[in-house]
Amino acid sequence: MNETMAARAVGEHLPTTSSRANLWLRAISCSVIAVVIASSFVFVSLPSVAQNRLDADTKSSICTISGVQFRVPASYKRPPVDSPNLCDRLYFAFWVSDGKPVAEGVPPLGSKDRPGRGYWPPEPGRPAFSSTDFLVFVREAVPMDRAQGLARQRWPREVPEGNKGLTTREDSLECRSYPTGYKNCFTPLGDNPDVSMSLELWGYLTVWSMKFYSITDSLWVKLDFPGVGQSRWSEVICRTLFLIRSWRISGGPSPPDCSKLPRLSSL
Repeated sequence: MNETMAARAVGEHLPTTSSRANLWLRAISCSVIAVVIASSFVFVSLPSVAQNRLDADTKSSICTISGVQFRVPASYKRPPVDSPNLCDRLYFAFWVSDGKPVAEGVPPLGSKDRPGRGYWPPEPGRPAFSSTDFLVFVREAVPMDRAQGLARQRWPREVPEGNKGLTTREDSLECRSYPTGYKNCFTPLGDNPDVSMSLELWGYLTVWSMKFYSITDSLWVKLDFPGVGQSRWSEVICRTLFLIRSWRISGGPSPPDCSKLPRLSSL
């Protein structure tokens, strides 16, 4: 009797043929679902990988920004510290005299014995604290439509009537100077490119913070360069557009000639 009951107890815990079949079906169903989910994930991820990736052959980054593709050489690409997405804008630096990036191995901030070391890193053959050559830092370059781009250009051009300072004409720009030492300069609203600059004091160094919108490129740019480079503002724009246009993969305007002092109308 005891052996019979024990056999029955064991039998109750063993799966029957139909139970085993059901278990197999469930396992197969789970595997199929897992494969479908994984396939869907890969499919969704592919466009992102194709748009923003590192091109090992040319040592460049391919970025898609607002629907426009750029191939940015690794020697120029310096990711902004406040942006986790390295392809949400163009961010780079170059020497104004020839448009080249900082040479490999040169400390980007220079050394403490070089005045204004951020704009004059100790690169052999380059000057220190001079208007003949300096670094231009493009902080943000983003394709955008005309209305949005020009809206970003209104300040500091549009200020209260009693706060316009002393108006002067300098280097083909309309400027407003203030007793504090600050100065704003700009082209007429709607010029192509539309330019707005503010002279700021960074410690012992004066720096131009420039914004411009290129109607030809549908591109808004924010950059800065040292105050001693005021007369070279149009060259700064020319070099910036030259690099961005040469990196653009999709069709667009041709890079400008910056070998001579460029006129805005030629950009």
